[in-house]
Parts: sequence; C-alpha cells; structure tokens
Amino acid sequence: MSFITNKGIIAVKAESTPYTAEALVSADADIRIFDASFTPEVEMHQHKLQAARYAQKASIVGKQTGTLTFSVNLTYSGTVDTAPKIGTLLQGCGALETVNASTSVVYTPSETKDAQPVSIWLAYKDSAATQSVHIFKMSGAMGNCVISFDNIGMPLKATFEFKGVMQAEAQSTTLIALTSPDTAVPDTTRSSTITVAAGASLIDSFSLDFGNTVEPITDPSKSQGVLGFQIVDRLPVMNITPEIQLAAAGDESTFPYYTNWVAGTTGAFSLATDKFAIAAPVVQVESYTPEDRNGAVIRNVTLNVLESSGNDEWSITHA
Repeated sequence: MSFITNKGIIAVKAESTPYTAEALVSADADIRIFDASFTPEVEMHQHKLQAARYAQKASIVGKQTGTLTFSVNLTYSGTVDTAPKIGTLLQGCGALETVNASTSVVYTPSETKDAQPVSIWLAYKDSAATQSVHIFKMSGAMGNCVISFDNIGMPLKATFEFKGVMQAEAQSTTLIALTSPDTAVPDTTRSSTITVAAGASLIDSFSLDFGNTVEPITDPSKSQGVLGFQIVDRLPVMNITPEIQLAAAGDESTFPYYTNWVAGTTGAFSLATDKFAIAAPVVQVESYTPEDRNGAVIRNVTLNVLESSGNDEWSITHA
C-alpha cells in the first residue's frame, strides 16, 4: 500500500539532554502542519582513481544530515497564559518562551537558545485498513522560522526549516497519531492593526524572517559525523508591501520611506490580530521597489530588524 502525502504529521520534542535523540510518541505529535517535505543529505565523496583506464570505485559515505520544512498556522491555545503548541518549534528556532500569568505568552530571540535542539520526525500513514507509518527522523535539530501572510484575510503562518542529524528511517504498525492539537480557528488578518512608526500602514503582505544561520557541529566520534546543529548568527529581516499614501496620511506621515531610507532613520513596527501580536521596536529601510497592486502603486519594502537593548529585535505575543 502507498504511504500518503496528505496523511503526513510531525512529532517534535525538545531534547532533555541536548544532542541526545528522543524517542517520540503520539503525545509529541500535537501540531497541525501543511506543505511538509524532507530532504536527506548524505555526503558522497567520489572515489575516482587513475588506473590506466577510466575507473570509479564506490563513493565514500560522509556526513549524514537532513532538512525538514513545513508550515503551521498560528493558532490560539485557548488560554492566554497557556503556550501554543507551536511554542516548541519557536524555541527550536532560538526563541525564549516567557509565560506571564493570566496575561500572555511571549517569544523573543535569545542566544541562550542557540544550542537547545529538538528531535523531530515526519511520519506518513499508508492507505491500508490496518495502517502503518513510514517515519523520517532527525535529532539534534535547530531551525529558522518565517512568520508571514500572503494577503489580507489569510491567517498568519509560520514556515519552518529544521536541519538535523539524520537517523535511520523506520516503519511501524504503532501509529504516530495527531494528539490534542490547538483547535481554535487561526486568526484572520482582517480587522488587524498594522503600523509603522505608529502610522497605519495599508499593507497586503508581510513576512518576518528570523534570519538564523544554522550550522552543524562536527563530531568524528558519531556515526553520522555530526553531533547536531546550532544557531551561530541571526540577521532578522522583514518584508512589507504598503500602498503609497498622501504624505500627510498613515505611515507616509510617520515614516516617510524615501526620506528615512536615505537618512538611515529607524522606526517601530507592530502587527496585531485578535490573539497574536508581532512587534519590532527598531526597523530600518534596507531597500524598496515601487510596484503595482491591483492598479495602485505600492512599495515592496525590505526592512532590517534591529535590536533596541539586546535580544529584543522582535517579539511574538500570544494573548
């Protein structure tokens, strides 16, 4: 029987001992995903010899890693001070989780999370009545995240790319089943408040890229040649598409893009839906291009996301 793409689920857990693989179970499969893909990455070193003929021997197998990508809608947990299930993934991308009793759960970047990896599996069920699963496994995984929406009305989504040590694929009749995910309808971006330097912005798309650089930790004692992955740098960047307004209106009045670009002037960005808020206290225009959107002139703006006092380039608040 075939293993079915649309029956794919992930299981993920923070490693209690960093860089020691966790044995995952259905309780760890609590996040609804879409657009998942896994890319195995095994280095194959060509073994070509000079032997009085054209001769190639079997390649030498090197490091064994993988990349898992998928998207998740930002979904309310149901209680303001209960972390959303997506929190495990955000922490695996270098975010610090702060729970404020009766108020909110807040995620911010922190170098204390640079080497706090997760074990993560992608499992596909088959089409048989009894159902088995085929599982792609990684341990010691760290990632990058891009929060975005493609046009107003769509929910905020998070797209993740995790890099990890590839473990042996497995098949099992013990199912990894989706268990107790957050079930609220994701927030729409209609009726949201979006400002640049406190001026209302008429944007139709948005993205915040954490900008993590994720690199392997080489370990010759490991059979895969790699202990795991860690974050070694971050350069967060944002993209927005505001319509050009009159100079005295909205964000054109509080953050004149051209003037601020050439002067290097910074401002703050905020986006708030019903249950989530994204803030960047200091943004600076890196570039923009005038473009057309439904006959109106817009700017396609790239903003560098800068620190204010440190480890505060951005925040994601669940409340």
